[in-house]
Amino acid sequence: MTGKKFEYVKDDTKEVEIDGKYALLTRIKAIKEFILKDGIVVRKGELGGYITPHALSQMDRCWVDENSCAISNNFRTIVFGDATIYGSTIINASVSDEATVSSSFIKGDDFCYVEISGKAQIVKSAVYNAGLKLSGEAKLNRCEILSNKSKFGITGSVNIFGSSVLKDCKILAQPGEETTILLAGQYNNTIEGQVITETLINKIPRNNKKTRQL
Repeated sequence: MTGKKFEYVKDDTKEVEIDGKYALLTRIKAIKEFILKDGIVVRKGELGGYITPHALSQMDRCWVDENSCAISNNFRTIVFGDATIYGSTIINASVSDEATVSSSFIKGDDFCYVEISGKAQIVKSAVYNAGLKLSGEAKLNRCEILSNKSKFGITGSVNIFGSSVLKDCKILAQPGEETTILLAGQYNNTIEGQVITETLINKIPRNNKKTRQL
């Protein structure tokens, strides 16, 4: 897609506080018709969500819907490619390629980098106080990812790759460490209802009673 696809609705703004700092968000409105990667048509004149300046790219088919917010403290683009944000708030988190975030709260910062790419999906989940790299066809469904901070303010990070599917899980990243989850096989690629505190490479937790292929 070439040329601008949305404009700012200058009289529709709101101010939010994030970590003691205030950000001014402005509603966006489509100025042309285009089709999102999942076939949904955004009509000319349709309202989108609230964003900080430049948070959403004018290129490609990315979109932030009317029930979402995209916030970048340093005015950089955080939603681009063909990524879509539905009913979610993302703060200082990069969402690109064909990734989708829906009904979720995702928060990164300078010390907790969050990157969602590929065909990854996040649904009804929350990420805060932890770094995250979610890529490939990995999916989070009703999950929570967080990390305790060390006395020096250092947090942990989580890498989830392959076709990993996590449902109703809580992932605790240890301060200063990386927790990697890679379930790349066609079968047993789902972890459900678990608290995960360690790296898992093509391995399902022993106490996991519910594994299935999606």
